[in-house]
Amino acid sequence: MNPQVEKIFTDLVNHPTFVPEASMKLEKQQEKKSYDNVLAKLDPKKRDEVSKRFDLIQPLILLEKIKNGNIQAVSKFNDKYKELLHEDEEVFKLKQEELISKIV
Repeated sequence: MNPQVEKIFTDLVNHPTFVPEASMKLEKQQEKKSYDNVLAKLDPKKRDEVSKRFDLIQPLILLEKIKNGNIQAVSKFNDKYKELLHEDEEVFKLKQEELISKIV
């Protein structure tokens, strides 16, 4: 396209009084997303079991995020699981095997 024509076109469509016709507009088609809470669909006994398992693995998930450099995970770990660390122990130096033995 000719640079002069391109500039004129750009000026035209960017002008505040420009109103495009319906054929010029692209309509976004909304995807219907369903957000089902799988945990809520479980019976209470199974839900408790799943929740307990998640509570057991959550420190391991956070430790993995910490090892990958996630600073927020450090804060979350210290807030929730500080009791798993000794007084002078740092979460950065904690190994997965050590954490498992402390959880169990």
